[in-house]
Amino acid sequence: MATLRGDGRWMVSVRVDGRRRYAYGKTEQEANDAGARLRLGITDQQVKASTQRLGEYLSEWIEAVDVRERTRASYAHMLTKHVVPVLGHRTLASLHRRDVQRMVDGIAAAPRTVSYAHGVLRRALNDAVRREALPLNPAVGVVLPKRAASPARSLAPDEVRALLDASSERWARMFRVTLACGLRKAEAIGLHADDVRDGKLHVQRSVSYARGSFHIAPGKTDNARRVVPVPASVLPLLIGDGYLFQSDSGTFNHPRNVTRAFNRARDKAGVQCRFHDLRHTYATWLLESGVPLWKVSKLLGHGSINITADIYGHAVPAVDDVSAIDDALRL
Repeated sequence: MATLRGDGRWMVSVRVDGRRRYAYGKTEQEANDAGARLRLGITDQQVKASTQRLGEYLSEWIEAVDVRERTRASYAHMLTKHVVPVLGHRTLASLHRRDVQRMVDGIAAAPRTVSYAHGVLRRALNDAVRREALPLNPAVGVVLPKRAASPARSLAPDEVRALLDASSERWARMFRVTLACGLRKAEAIGLHADDVRDGKLHVQRSVSYARGSFHIAPGKTDNARRVVPVPASVLPLLIGDGYLFQSDSGTFNHPRNVTRAFNRARDKAGVQCRFHDLRHTYATWLLESGVPLWKVSKLLGHGSINITADIYGHAVPAVDDVSAIDDALRL
């Protein structure tokens, strides 16, 4: 039976698993209902889940999830385009695996995109389970389309020369440094003159653009913050003040503009590749020159040597000679 407290709230006392628990409410009925839920083991989050729409939950989740702004924007795009139009009207508590399976089956996109959209939803619902809003994650156990393996594309030296010759001096400098140091695009955009010390490049930040502004962050992972030997022929390209690869307006280069500049040079040179293939080329050349897999993995900043082996297992190292870095990358 509920009793009225001095602060104006109603309180009910119940015993659950041998322990005294208390429930509160603004009215006597609210307190009694809360006490009944305690006896049944129903949490406030589960009550909310019975009425909250998935679309509303995802809107709250995307603002609260602890990720970089670029990742947040990417997650939001996936949810807005593929998840919310199909499942956004459903309450959290009414979601079943078959509903998520129908959503996955209905996405008209590449298998990688389907898997990504499902992965974002699964992560969001994992958080709902962690908060005890759901007993189980309905996105678990869903059958995803098979993704065909896409081997890394490594450029031949003549293709690299053609690509650089087709680029303006400004962009050729960036592309050459990216290849010579095995950088990710966001890492290349964020390079600073102070990152070069004693002939080595200290890769320690990445720059992304999301929600209308640039965001500077530490490396993608702890391993991504690494020290990379710079070939002697490339060191002169890293001399300067401040950030090394800025736009004409003095700001960071927008990642999209970097891609556009690369694609223009690629098309002009007649080379079929992506910007990220510069990094693939770096790794493949090193492995083919005899640098051990574990060392290449470290230079790439991979989280595990298994990642490197899965991507570059075709290039088997033969000797342990780090000087091959300069020989392989001298163009």
